[in-house]
Amino acid sequence: MGLTFKQQLILTLIDKAVIGRLLALAAFVFSRSLEVFKTTQSLELETFKRAQNEKIEEFKSRLATETESRRNVRLAVAEVAKLRRLRCPLYCLDNLAC
Repeated sequence: MGLTFKQQLILTLIDKAVIGRLLALAAFVFSRSLEVFKTTQSLELETFKRAQNEKIEEFKSRLATETESRRNVRLAVAEVAKLRRLRCPLYCLDNLAC
């Protein structure tokens, strides 16, 4: 028993409508999933950037502290050398026993 042209047309249209709705639903679900993924990645990136900036600031702080310490050591050595020159005669500079 064959289908008439009208029945085949109706069946084809229903078939295409169902397939179209399934594709639209799949596209919608995919789009929502992609948006959730993008949001998650954006939040993770911001967290990573914040952590990296904190590490950079901590490093800069430690570097500044170390630089200041080295500067203080250089100044202290220079001051000791200056005092030593003032207390020792010129010929005594080569002799560390002064």
